[in-house]
Amino acid sequence: MSTAPASTDKSLTAKGKPLAPARKTPSRADSRWTAAAAPAPRERAITHLIAVVDAARTAELERGLKAVGLSLVQHRALGWLRVRPGSSMTELSRGTFTERTTLTRAMDGLVERGLVERRMSKEDRRRVELVLTAEGDERAAQGEAVIAATDRLIAGAIPDDMQDHALRALMRLARRLIRDPAVLDTLTNGPQPGSAPAQRA
Repeated sequence: MSTAPASTDKSLTAKGKPLAPARKTPSRADSRWTAAAAPAPRERAITHLIAVVDAARTAELERGLKAVGLSLVQHRALGWLRVRPGSSMTELSRGTFTERTTLTRAMDGLVERGLVERRMSKEDRRRVELVLTAEGDERAAQGEAVIAATDRLIAGAIPDDMQDHALRALMRLARRLIRDPAVLDTLTNGPQPGSAPAQRA
């Protein structure tokens, strides 16, 4: 009894069935963030990377601000008072989106160091207004220089021809999350001298 010769076709198994196509192993970088191979949906990858960049920027700012004697909360308060002198604690808390207890501790430190003064309002004796001293204004300017240098470092990673597209994409995200136009304007453009403090929606 003759037997059939073994197949020499390497695309077949010993039982004559076709082999499954070989799978290409993606690189670690590709498999993490490409839309086709990422284990999580593309949407999650986008929001995760935004959070990563935000956390890294915050850490970088805190290091830089520490060198000029400020915390991030204190810097935000000084920056607000620089363009909105005479704000109350409530207005400052709303304008900087900082919890009142945290802000109070930060302001106590600034007052003790002579960077901010608390004054009684001439119009309403129940109102306490916050004003920068000359030294406080100088320290606020130093903080702004830290912010500018950090933002140049981050934005410099995006090619010039992609920055407008990145801005439009981020602005769309901001509008999706912040529906109050006044709050959105304050957060994206900063407080304007003489403008009313933004209210939370």
